[in-house]
Amino acid sequence: MAIIQRKIIEISMEELTDVDRAFARHAQVNMDKLPKAYAGLVEKTREACMKAVKPAGVVRSVKIREIREESILLEGDGGRTEEVRSTFITELMRDCFEAVWFAATLNGFRELLEASGDLMEQFFLEAWGSAFASRAAAFTSDYARELLNKEGLCFTSAWEPGQHGFDIHNQQTAFELLRPEEIGLTLTESMLMIPAKSVTGLFGIAEKEQREMIPCDYCELRAACPSAYDSGAGGGFRCGGDA
Repeated sequence: MAIIQRKIIEISMEELTDVDRAFARHAQVNMDKLPKAYAGLVEKTREACMKAVKPAGVVRSVKIREIREESILLEGDGGRTEEVRSTFITELMRDCFEAVWFAATLNGFRELLEASGDLMEQFFLEAWGSAFASRAAAFTSDYARELLNKEGLCFTSAWEPGQHGFDIHNQQTAFELLRPEEIGLTLTESMLMIPAKSVTGLFGIAEKEQREMIPCDYCELRAACPSAYDSGAGGGFRCGGDA
């Protein structure tokens, strides 16, 4: 039996931490020096999200059957084998024995955004949506990390499908294993997640600490990316008692 059984996590907006900092990065503003013309709108859109948006997450771990040169075979439901294809992920999980998939989404955000007819308001809503989604992903993955800490186990940094070296089509494996439709999250044939303000991620479980492999370290766009080093991915290998 896998260490982390599939669990749907209901999240209240009040539980999400560090949201203002994430918003500032996505909106590219200084929260302490907002022009008066925008300060009221920033607060208004934040409150609108707090009232209308409902985050939810789902997480589980699965056993690793085999690590190949360019792929990892995972133990799926009903005896099926699910595959993750990425040379970066095979290197990341070289000494791991289980893999953790997680997903988080913001229900109600799309309706909130569509109800707004003001472009500047929509801009701030988009930034808040990205901030709340990233923090909901961190909240969901932290649920797994806390369980692993109690077991004295280590975990790798998390990688999201679509990041450098981790093809977006690995979303199919994430959705097969997580079944996130139960939290309102679906995947189109073109690998687009609906709602758009959603995050999926993968990290490995190991018995001993190893070197870090953080996705942003390998991405040429990190200098201009508002999400660099700030997603639900978290840091590198940690062990129980060290996090």
